[in-house]
Amino acid sequence: MQGPGGCYEHPHAELYHRAIREADGLFLGVPVYNWGLGSGAKALVELTGSSDETRGLHGAWFDQPVTFLVSGGWITATSATAPLPLA
Repeated sequence: MQGPGGCYEHPHAELYHRAIREADGLFLGVPVYNWGLGSGAKALVELTGSSDETRGLHGAWFDQPVTFLVSGGWITATSATAPLPLA
């Protein structure tokens, strides 16, 4: 969405920002694509994590405990369940 406020004018932007800001903690289940986080997770962090005094934005992620559940493709999934080799 283009315009003076860009994506911040979207009706769901404040909903996402408030949900993250008011949470006791965050648990994000995200896919790995090409050895990086999926674009949806990146977009959420960028949308709700921005701070800009001129637009009245303060990042919702500040002082929030966050943990991730990250999942990749088939090879990653099977190697995650393989036993550790003993030295």
